[in-house]
Amino acid sequence: MKLLIPISLISIVMPLAEGALSTNLIAYYNFDETGSAGLENQADPGTFDATFSGSTGTGANVSGPGFTGNAAFNGGDGLSNRPVLSSSLGGVLNLVDARQNFISTTISSATVGDEFTISLWFALTPGATNTSNRYHLLESGNNFTVSLGTNALSGTITAPSANYNFLGYVNGVTNASITANSVSTGSWHHAAMVYSFGSLTLYIDGSVIGTHTNGSATASFTNLLFGRERNSPDPTGDRDWDGMIEELAIWDRALTASEINNGVGGVNATSLYQRGLSGIAIPEPGAALLGGFGLLALMRRRVR
Repeated sequence: MKLLIPISLISIVMPLAEGALSTNLIAYYNFDETGSAGLENQADPGTFDATFSGSTGTGANVSGPGFTGNAAFNGGDGLSNRPVLSSSLGGVLNLVDARQNFISTTISSATVGDEFTISLWFALTPGATNTSNRYHLLESGNNFTVSLGTNALSGTITAPSANYNFLGYVNGVTNASITANSVSTGSWHHAAMVYSFGSLTLYIDGSVIGTHTNGSATASFTNLLFGRERNSPDPTGDRDWDGMIEELAIWDRALTASEINNGVGGVNATSLYQRGLSGIAIPEPGAALLGGFGLLALMRRRVR
């Protein structure tokens, strides 16, 4: 007997295969393991693994770079506090300003072309004695072609602020920024930067903050840094990140607004922001497609 698959069932399988967040996902870091294993690219193992830089803590100084799977990184050492270290999504990358911690990838504009998306969860949690003027979450290594970090605070800085304005830059153009106002410290937030032929759109916590176009249809950068700005050492002051990064992902396509946040939460969440809120990780490449084929195979076996 031949099996005629109902159109309704095909309509269930195909969106999973065609609309998967894993489409054109070139890098995904979930930081679930400790050490170098936690920096491996889960989207394509062996390619674009991240590299860690900076010093680590030993003995009583345990607040070095690491992941929540390592008990040594569950507390502060007086240099940096971690009140929201845990994450429902699993391990987190823990970067300490005083140790100049950051990670880098070799992903460049030659890799992604003229369209790309960067998505990550972040928590800025500087210690009470941190007097940094700015904190950079990410930046391209040769210029601020793509950049996201806090603005400079005015006056004498004696302790971190309760919230910061985050600036998203495109193509290294001064004053060509998108500003997300009053993003709180000590809590998790989601950021997505979507670049398409000269236009950069910034999303914070699932909402569009703004779009900037600088007139150029191309972006040119050599690599991507997470946890610091491009200059080493920074000639204008300390801009190292002091906090955590989780679920870092990079696509060589521009994700749609619906893929960033379609408002559907819970176990049925399919967008980046809603999946994160529900504690659901970004699916591995091909998972949705394989799931669809598995369903068809199961149906076929049952009618024989």
